[in-house]
Amino acid sequence: MDMDINSIYKALDRIDFSYPDQTKHQWLYWVISDAGTITTSGKVESALSRMLIYFAAGEAKCKKLENGEEWLAELFEDYNFLMGGGEKELPKPVLK
Repeated sequence: MDMDINSIYKALDRIDFSYPDQTKHQWLYWVISDAGTITTSGKVESALSRMLIYFAAGEAKCKKLENGEEWLAELFEDYNFLMGGGEKELPKPVLK
């Protein structure tokens, strides 16, 4: 990827990691349950680490990764599964 370490940290720092409203936040259901507990399965951990890359780099840069289209499709598949199905696309990141 064409991001240096400083731009990666800046992009990650812009992501809103909070969840002040238990019913509406970008982590609901797939990382944090509606009861407020953190989901700790390997599938969630894998999806979260890849989603952070997607949130920081953006879709265009992720497409440039080796097998980028497949990588994004797999990320969507995992996200959709964790959300219970019915999702139409990957989420847009909520930023600070």
